[in-house]
Amino acid sequence: MEYIIKLKRKLKPFYSDGWVWRMAWRDARHNFRRLFLFAASLITGIAGVVSIASLNFSLQGELDRNARELLGADLVISTSKTIDSAAYAVLDSVKTEKAGEAEMFSMVYFSESKQSRLISMHALKGDFPFYGTIETVPNQAYSLLKQGGYALLDEPLGNQYSVSENDSIKLGNSWFKVAGFVRKFPGGSGVLATFNPSVYINYSDLDSTGLVQFGSRVTKRIFYKTATEADAKKLEDNLKPTLKRAGLRSETVEERKEDLGEGFRSIYKFFSLLAFIALILGCIGVASSVNIYAREKRDEVAVLRCVGSSGWQAFNIYFLQIFFIG
Repeated sequence: MEYIIKLKRKLKPFYSDGWVWRMAWRDARHNFRRLFLFAASLITGIAGVVSIASLNFSLQGELDRNARELLGADLVISTSKTIDSAAYAVLDSVKTEKAGEAEMFSMVYFSESKQSRLISMHALKGDFPFYGTIETVPNQAYSLLKQGGYALLDEPLGNQYSVSENDSIKLGNSWFKVAGFVRKFPGGSGVLATFNPSVYINYSDLDSTGLVQFGSRVTKRIFYKTATEADAKKLEDNLKPTLKRAGLRSETVEERKEDLGEGFRSIYKFFSLLAFIALILGCIGVASSVNIYAREKRDEVAVLRCVGSSGWQAFNIYFLQIFFIG
């Protein structure tokens, strides 16, 4: 108890001794740049941790708000196999709004530039997508696609090969007029369109291309629109016996949200670990710098002791500087 009382007496100047505060300020003014360097190391590390956490929070929020747009429907049935007649009859009998898509890789030939390019071809049927908006140039390009004989190209693909509206492209055995260019397509590849561009045609034009043959790898999808996510889950449960028997895959908005959310969480954990390691290294660097800074002040402390200051007063002058920077 006596030790604690003595310690409190020794620490009293820290709170009430104005001379200590004035000396701390005067010394800090001459070493402001060095002291700011200490603080900058910690500020950078903490800012990195906070910004990564903020980015993850924003991504999760956007994912929750736009999950339906990412899928384009409430329920998607997909397969790379041929759907047998019995399973197709069950899927087609569902009393809800439906749409379809066939996706496959193929070569596109540009009539103007006389060049070819590997692309992902999408044959669309129905009013897909049910959620989100398709941004095209010009605006009426998607309506022309539904008439048949027209094709839509991802905008990066059109820019790369200098394709203009009403140019012709060839897919398989058929020629198509370019109706326009896609800037945004719900459920599309987004940034990956630069590396894996897409070309969209009407489903009724697919057979005329002659691309669907024995051995062709075609991914077929059936999109369903329901009133609520609960209805989509109920529909998926009802179709599960048929899907399992025919080897078909299903995905709801909630499942897509969970898959993407897990991916974002993994990325967030990785970058958080990197930021935390950087923060630890920064703290070690600051500790080393503070140690060097304190050693450089030995002569000044000695002078202060010679003019009558106590050891605690000399210590508190530099302790205040590091304390407020921290």
